[in-house]
Amino acid sequence: MIWQPIFSQDLRGGRDLLGMPYGVIYGAVQAQQGELLQHVWRRVCLFIQRDGVFVAQTWSDKVTGAYRFERLDAAETYFVIAFDHTGMHRAVAANDLVPEVQA
Repeated sequence: MIWQPIFSQDLRGGRDLLGMPYGVIYGAVQAQQGELLQHVWRRVCLFIQRDGVFVAQTWSDKVTGAYRFERLDAAETYFVIAFDHTGMHRAVAANDLVPEVQA
């Protein structure tokens, strides 16, 4: 099964069809490598915090560890979970994420 984001791909100009603003959530994934934190490539999943509904997933950048989710309902609060596909570390989560509204 292929997961698709639940937000519309047809949004333009920073507002949805009802005129509500949308925003972005972004960050970077790091893992402990010896005594240093290194940016890593991991699968990152986004959920609505209120009810745990899955929204989207992406892979962080292989070099910078950066991930980004766009066109999100700015009225919602979200959480992300990053999974370590190598099996070296357990999954990590960040909650209470509020999208930044784009100008």
